Amino acid sequence: MHPVEDAYRFGSPTTYRPEQQCVLVSLAVQKPSEFGLPVENWTHRELAEMVNTLDLAPGMSRQTVTRILGECDLKPHRSKYWENPTIDDQEEFDRAVKAICTIYGEAPKAFKRNIRVVSLDEKTGIQALERAHPDKPSKPGQKGRLEFEYIRHGTQTLLAGYEVGTGKVIKAHVGDTRTEEDFTTLVRDIINEDPSATWIFVLDRLNTHMSETLVRLVAETTGVDFELGVKGKSGILKTMAKVFNWNYNGRILKA
Repeated sequence: MHPVEDAYRFGSPTTYRPEQQCVLVSLAVQKPSEFGLPVENWTHRELAEMVNTLDLAPGMSRQTVTRILGECDLKPHRSKYWENPTIDDQEEFDRAVKAICTIYGEAPKAFKRNIRVVSLDEKTGIQALERAHPDKPSKPGQKGRLEFEYIRHGTQTLLAGYEVGTGKVIKAHVGDTRTEEDFTTLVRDIINEDPSATWIFVLDRLNTHMSETLVRLVAETTGVDFELGVKGKSGILKTMAKVFNWNYNGRILKA
């Protein structure tokens, strides 16, 4: 039997062995946070820096990373949501989408009339990481070096309000929790930015977005003069979903 060998081919020999290329691919399908990087997805530059930092493929450039991943049709810098919502009522869903798109489209003009559209949401489980050792700055002929070991300090939650009419985050809170009190505090702080404005808040139906605390904030801010009822039993507080349809005195609207 004859040993298996590569046939002769033109061009320079492969710089990085197959096992080194496999290490790069293995690294690319893992989360950057597992290596102490505060980002969700790898870029080709970060991958090149990491394989060099870990001494897995010394000298590998960003261009080489791009070529190897391209041959595998692997794009770690891209991502998309793969879960689809369960739609019980397609007509109602289409109506809501159209309404929100209309609100967003009119937001810049509405802002000039002191009607302010804010999209609210939160990001939970953000890892609070600290490098185990300080970074080493670059020197002539040498790249800067980052230590891959890190110390965990638990997780944090970011709550933020994005003002659609201006394209800016109007207010943001970072803390340990995301309770209904946390969310209501964010809404209160946003309203206090301009108490005379009409506010339109666009948010999903997470339970903390339909809370008794939020209802009472709206009541306090708008000066309602009727009984709110009892949570889960009567009045506005019987079903928190009504918060989304509450329009009182033209001051605060919920979408």
